[in-house]
Amino acid sequence: MKLEALTSLRFFAALMVLCSHLRFLAESDNPLVKLIYDKVFWEGYIGVTFFFILSGFILSFAYQQRLQNRQIGFWEYMSARVARIYPLHIVTWLLALPLVFFLVPSSTESLTTYFTNGALIQSYFPDRAIHFSANIPSWSLSDEMFFYLLFPFLLRCGNRLLLGLVAVLLAWHFAIFLSELSEQRKHFYNYVFPLARLLDFVVGLLLFRWYSQAWKPLPEGTATLVQLGALGLLAVFFAIKGVIPQSLRFDVFYILPMALVIVAFATDRGLLAKALQNPVLVLLGEASFALYLTHQLVIRYAEVAAGNWAWPMDAFAAVVLLAVAIAVSVLCYLGFEKRLHRWALSKLIPLGKSLDHGRNTAKTPSN
Repeated sequence: MKLEALTSLRFFAALMVLCSHLRFLAESDNPLVKLIYDKVFWEGYIGVTFFFILSGFILSFAYQQRLQNRQIGFWEYMSARVARIYPLHIVTWLLALPLVFFLVPSSTESLTTYFTNGALIQSYFPDRAIHFSANIPSWSLSDEMFFYLLFPFLLRCGNRLLLGLVAVLLAWHFAIFLSELSEQRKHFYNYVFPLARLLDFVVGLLLFRWYSQAWKPLPEGTATLVQLGALGLLAVFFAIKGVIPQSLRFDVFYILPMALVIVAFATDRGLLAKALQNPVLVLLGEASFALYLTHQLVIRYAEVAAGNWAWPMDAFAAVVLLAVAIAVSVLCYLGFEKRLHRWALSKLIPLGKSLDHGRNTAKTPSN
């Protein structure tokens, strides 16, 4: 099973998140620019829903059989996941330091919040100054680490148990929605909190199980229609979003169309899937993690350097920032992200073997 189309879609999901962070457009003097941001770009946070569902799907694809057949152990699995996200996270965490303490100092930032971010435990704290500290998008990595730790145990769960977990997590979202909590706390408990976002990840696990067991290869024309239908359904959900309360739009509302988009494009068939296998799009998709982690730093440093933009400069600045952020992500991916990944793996895997050897040696009586 080829996943190049899904790899390319990662770029578009990261691009949506980037657009949602062009918040200076909301203050534009041009009504059209302001309208586009308020009605389209702002909703780009739904790219995170795509990433979390895709994470469950891809981890199942990559590790389900190997973990179940004991081809790799928990240390090797977790080493691979830590090596994948932590090196670039630390780089961007360090790059955020001048912003946090020198260029745009805030009374809510402290060494405690900064190091909480570095340790990737920030998303467990409802205080916005903590979970949105340092390099702000990294809060989702805190959630991902939670998913990674649970994944080997979730693999052992049957479909009924996972569906029951989905029902419980859906009940959580609706309970928060119906509660008397402030909108800020609802945002935390339905958008940031790892337990709430576990819903997306478990949906991804179930989606892969269904896909691998029940999905049949489709003819080219049918595959194209399915992909168009999935994108069309997402567009319909996007069009009617105004009647859905914000607390539910943070995640639950978009799970169904995002899941259908993922399963529709998890194939090498169909005109749209083949178009997404273009080498340039695949490269952008591979650099999407770098785009996700670096884009807000690009925006924040640019705002510090340029001050406040006024139209038509705000629209022009948005285009320039998009281009710069994408270029930075590709250079980051090709220049050092892959190297950091390999370096981290080379250190972690031998460490695990050394620890296992040490434990075995400790159990062996001395002569």
